[in-house]
Amino acid sequence: MVLNEVGNALTRLIGLAKRDTGQSTRGANFFAAWMNAAVCGRFDFSTIGTRDGSVAQNMRTVVHFLFDVNFKYPVNSGHKVDVLEIARRHR
Repeated sequence: MVLNEVGNALTRLIGLAKRDTGQSTRGANFFAAWMNAAVCGRFDFSTIGTRDGSVAQNMRTVVHFLFDVNFKYPVNSGHKVDVLEIARRHR
C-alpha cells in the first residue's frame, strides 16, 4: 500500500468529519474510536460497507494500513490538530 494513498484517504476522511452531515458524524466516530474506543465509543466496522462508496473505500484504506504496519493512533499520523478538533466537536 502506498503511503500517499493512505495520507489522501486520511485527508478526505478528516474533511468529511469536519462537516455537519450524517456521514460526517460517522467519520468522526471512526476517528474517535480509533483514538480511544474505551472513552470515545466504539466503531462498528461491519458498517463500513453501508457508507457512501468513497467514504467506505477511504475507511478500508486506513484500516488496511493499520493492520499492515505498526499501529499508529490518529494523533500520531501527522493530523493531530484535526483529529483533536473532530473529537472535541463530536464528543
